[in-house]
Amino acid sequence: MTTLEFYLEEVNECLIDHYQVAGYRFVIERILANSAYIRVHVALLDGSLLQFTEYSEVDIDGDLQLITYSYQWMDADGTLLRRWDNAAHYPRLRGFPHHVHDGHEKKVVPSEPMSLIKVLDSIVTQLSE
Repeated sequence: MTTLEFYLEEVNECLIDHYQVAGYRFVIERILANSAYIRVHVALLDGSLLQFTEYSEVDIDGDLQLITYSYQWMDADGTLLRRWDNAAHYPRLRGFPHHVHDGHEKKVVPSEPMSLIKVLDSIVTQLSE
């Protein structure tokens, strides 16, 4: 069982501890009895930016479920590098609803379900190429 408070602590710790994160701020943090919505802006050491939103709910068993997410990685000028999300607008894509806008809004490719840690790992891999 994961409480919403523990979940937010995990997000904070991930961002504090990650070696590529230069700084971050919570733009929105809405915590209700059984759900949480956060929007966070993250500055990365290479000058790029990660903006993300997550909406989570506690299910009937008391487990936290990530319902919707969007992780948008941009260069310092705000140009999209990648956006991982699970908006249900590409039903024919393998892995639906999870997908990536890869370098351009219209270049959409399949993705596995994502999390903040997976996105940061993917960014680190991209930066090292």
